[in-house]
Amino acid sequence: MCPRGSYCPAGIATPTPCLAGTYGPILGADDATDCKACPLNKICDVAGLAAPLSTCPAGKYCDPDGT
Repeated sequence: MCPRGSYCPAGIATPTPCLAGTYGPILGADDATDCKACPLNKICDVAGLAAPLSTCPAGKYCDPDGT
């Protein structure tokens, strides 16, 4: 079963991490469209996240892509 934070296309043995700016909450995802855009005011600045890392710090601006 493909781990959260990645997706496993048919015929590919190694999980592909969701890109930075997204996260992958679905266990067993099989397509890049299963990776979700990082919500506003959350941080998703590395690849392979199962959930956003944290909330944007007070007084700071976080881009909509989560970086």
